[in-house]
Amino acid sequence: MRTSRTFGSFITLILCMVIFQPVLNACTTFFLKNGSRMVFGRNYDWHTGVGYVMVNKRNVVKKAMNNDDPTQTPAEWVSLYGSVTFNQYGREYPMGGMNEAGLVVEVMWMAGTRFPDTDGRPALGELPWVQYQLDTCRSVEEVLATDKHIRISADSSPIHYLIGDAAGRTATVEFLDGKMVAHTGEILPYSVLANDTYADSLRYLRQHEGFGGKTAISDTERSLDRFAKACAGVTGYDTTKNPNIIDYAINILDEVSQEKGTMWSIVYDVGHRTVYFKTIQRPALKSFALADFDFSCESGTRIIDMNTARTGNLAPHFVPYSRDMNRQLIGASFGSTDFLKEIPAEALDELARYPESLPCRPPRTPGIHQITTTNSGGSTLRYTLSIPDTYDPEKPQPLVVALHYGGEVTPFYGRGYLKLLVLPALKGLNALILAPDCPDRSWTSPVSETAVIGLIKALLSDYKIDERKILLTGFSLGGIGTYHLAARHPGLFSAAIPMAARTTEETLALIHNIPFYIIHSDGDELFPMESVEAIVKTLKEKGMKVQLQVIRGISHWRTTAFVPALRQAASWVKNIWDKDTSGHALPLPCVRSAYSCPLKPEISINPSYLKAINTY
Repeated sequence: MRTSRTFGSFITLILCMVIFQPVLNACTTFFLKNGSRMVFGRNYDWHTGVGYVMVNKRNVVKKAMNNDDPTQTPAEWVSLYGSVTFNQYGREYPMGGMNEAGLVVEVMWMAGTRFPDTDGRPALGELPWVQYQLDTCRSVEEVLATDKHIRISADSSPIHYLIGDAAGRTATVEFLDGKMVAHTGEILPYSVLANDTYADSLRYLRQHEGFGGKTAISDTERSLDRFAKACAGVTGYDTTKNPNIIDYAINILDEVSQEKGTMWSIVYDVGHRTVYFKTIQRPALKSFALADFDFSCESGTRIIDMNTARTGNLAPHFVPYSRDMNRQLIGASFGSTDFLKEIPAEALDELARYPESLPCRPPRTPGIHQITTTNSGGSTLRYTLSIPDTYDPEKPQPLVVALHYGGEVTPFYGRGYLKLLVLPALKGLNALILAPDCPDRSWTSPVSETAVIGLIKALLSDYKIDERKILLTGFSLGGIGTYHLAARHPGLFSAAIPMAARTTEETLALIHNIPFYIIHSDGDELFPMESVEAIVKTLKEKGMKVQLQVIRGISHWRTTAFVPALRQAASWVKNIWDKDTSGHALPLPCVRSAYSCPLKPEISINPSYLKAINTY
């Protein structure tokens, strides 16, 4: 096996394993409706029960991983709906799940499946097809309509699907002789599916008592008998005898389960958007409601081990997703699948990195947005972005980069700095304001510098930024970072405003040809006024535009007291932008391409960083 095989190719191999294990592919699904109550039940039968429940975000830009076939165009889409899925072989490859619109999609093995041959439609794998539907559709009708626009790759594993929505509509979706075959409405009398075609299952069912035949339903684990037993359970629901529809659905799943092969039993309460499940390792029933999750792309993805020892409501116990957790899941699932144990570690690493290539669609609405991203090393970065009320995506916008002060950096620490000082003072600039969380102990470290420059480049790509109107500012620790970044990236920033800070002689020696507006208090306990005056003198001696505004008697710690001074600085910035937009020491192309800027070797930008930037 080549180590360069794509994620889709690996999943194909995984599911093909069931060819050799006819007993363990005994999955069963059903949709039970009684009045306004609707539940979707599913047994997942396999030889390993490792898995995570994953919260998937809306507004994520996605591109399917293609198999090693250059003739295929990978499907591309943007997730419109958030969802919760059950994943075993990695994130973005769910075995099933439900989205916030109440659409449920589940998969089962079906021998005889043949997906379409290569044609003009973009392609994706059989499990990404599940995520695509949950991302983009709210109804069965919409799912069926997607066949005009996308197809499942021909070399995908033979599976079929049961689908249900919040209106109570259901459908089976199979691919026979290269074409989608769907049963819905009147031609779907029983919303049940196992591992044979729906047509064969229905013919078998009609041989049995209660369904037009005379034969008693057999209590075996064969697909057709499980289908018949599930149909009997669905049609036999009596609210007077079984008032709790969730318990009744669990009982049906128990009736069609394998003693040691059913790894998960899941019940989706479609109307209430609540999910109940149990596993063979942890048979106590667990639950969570989709209403308890934040599906905005700006928030980080959260997950939980399906085999957690916790019971009851799991929503408060979901934890932030990380590449390491995805890698551990992939390692555990591949490691417990005999014929996949020899796959090289670097190939599994590639699979674990895949979600990082899926960025958030940049927010466009005015307001303050909290965004979580991942850098090229897999570390989480958080930043706050303020979009002005005057934002027009067709017009170039100024950009302010605001570096926060020191302290314990809790998630979205920059938001507090933004709202406390920067936004009240600089709102009149009508600029986008980027306030990142410092990823290291200081803004002058290579890690922090790479993060900030990478975020700026991402915003330049995602928004129409006026590249000659990029202001850098920061307070205290952020002020030190302002001097540092202005010195090392003179072609990127049109002006700099350090507050309550000082810098080193080494940094001062590098600063040239960028206007400075320095704000400092003569009552600063950390940085004496004399040290700042020396900075001003040095910069002026270099022939630079420098203005010093001294605040009288204010403590270093009174951040809000700097608002009036920073507001005055905004007028200075406007004047700089209006009268001098051509004073860069470096050519403008340096702004667009970080790699051509004269960075020090130890903090050079990794090109793969920008590809991963803005991921959720």
